[in-house]
Amino acid sequence: MIKGDLLSGSEAAVLAAQLSSVRCTPMYPMIPQDDIVKKLSDLYSSQSDGKKTIEFFTLESPVAALSASIASEATGTRTFTVSTGPGLESMKELMYVASGMRLPLVMVNVSRSLSPTNIWNEHTDILSCRDTGWLIFITSNNQELLDTIIQAYKIAENKKVLLPVLVNMDAFLQSHTRENVFVPSERSISKFLPELNLPVGLNTSKPVSLNPPVKEEYMEFKAQQHIAMKNAEKIIRNVDDIWNKKFHRKYGLIERFHMEDAKYVIVVAGSAAEIAKTAVQELRAQNEKVGLLRPRVIRPWPKNDIREALKNAKKVAVVDQDIMPGTGGILYQEIKASISSEIFCSNFIAGLGGKKILKEDFLNIYERLKKSEKEEEVWL
Repeated sequence: MIKGDLLSGSEAAVLAAQLSSVRCTPMYPMIPQDDIVKKLSDLYSSQSDGKKTIEFFTLESPVAALSASIASEATGTRTFTVSTGPGLESMKELMYVASGMRLPLVMVNVSRSLSPTNIWNEHTDILSCRDTGWLIFITSNNQELLDTIIQAYKIAENKKVLLPVLVNMDAFLQSHTRENVFVPSERSISKFLPELNLPVGLNTSKPVSLNPPVKEEYMEFKAQQHIAMKNAEKIIRNVDDIWNKKFHRKYGLIERFHMEDAKYVIVVAGSAAEIAKTAVQELRAQNEKVGLLRPRVIRPWPKNDIREALKNAKKVAVVDQDIMPGTGGILYQEIKASISSEIFCSNFIAGLGGKKILKEDFLNIYERLKKSEKEEEVWL
C-alpha cells in the first residue's frame, strides 16, 4: 500500500476509477467536475496506442454522457461517468432508465447549487435523486471517496443488487482540496473486485432486446427493483466488512461520533461533518453530552440504524445543506420519519450556495438546540 499521497477529490476519483479497471468513461465537462474530466483525458492520452485499457469520450451534453454510459454498461463494459448540479438534473430521465435496466454503472457527482446560477456546494442536487432507483453515498473526505467508488462497483455488480450507484463529493471543499489518501495497490483491488459479468446484456452472439415497452409487467419490474434496493443494505455491510479486513478502514451506513452517551445530537452529511466534529470535541471537553451522526448512505435509507443511533437522544439538530421550498430540509424529513415522535428534532438550513459553515456555527446550533423549548426551522 502506498502511503502519504496528497490527493484532491478529483484525483482520488480518477485513481479509484483506474483501480476499479473501468474500461469506458463517457464525459461532459462542467464546473466543478471538469477537473475529473481533464484528469481522465490526461490518463487516456498517456496510454500507448494499441495498449489503451480505458476509453475516453467527451460528449455534447450531460444527457449524451449518461446515454453513452448506459449503452456501454449494457454491453458488459465497466463504466464510469461524472456530473454536477444542473448536469445531474438534466440526466434525471435517463437515471430512471439506467436503474430500470438494472445496470451497475457508477457516477460521481460533485455537488453544486442549482438556481440562481451558482457553482458552489450544496446537496439539493444529489438529494433530489433519492427516488431514481440509484444507490446514493455522500462522502465526507477524499479517503472515503476513493474507497467508496471502488466499493460501489462491487456492491452494484452483486447479482442481488444490479443497480447504478451515485457517489457524492462536495464541490471545491473536496473536489479541489488535497488530503492525505492511502491508495491501495492494483493487485489488492484486482483480488477485491472481479471482472464485470452481467447476467443479461447486449451481445451479438446472443441478441436480446433490453428495456422494451411493457404493460402489466411494469409492476413486477418495479417490485424487483424495490427488492434489489432493500438487498443493497446487507450487501453494503458485507462489502464494507471485506474492505475493513483488507485495508483496515470501515465506514458503515452511518457514522457515529461520540454517540455512546449523547443526549444532544447534530446530524449532518458531507464534508461539513468533519467541521462539526471539531465543535463536538470542543463541547465534549466542557463535559457536554453531545454527539454527531453522519448519514453516509442515503439510498437505501438506513432507517433502522438511524433509529437505533438516536433512540436515547433528548434533542436532535438536523443540519440540511439543501432545501425543498415550502417544506424544509430533505434530510430533516427523512430523519424525522425514522425516529420516535417523542424525540425533539429541529431543522437548521445552512450552506446553501456554498455559504461557509464554520465550527462556530455548529457551536451556536448546539446552544440554540439546548435552549429551545419547541421544534423549529432555523436558517443560518
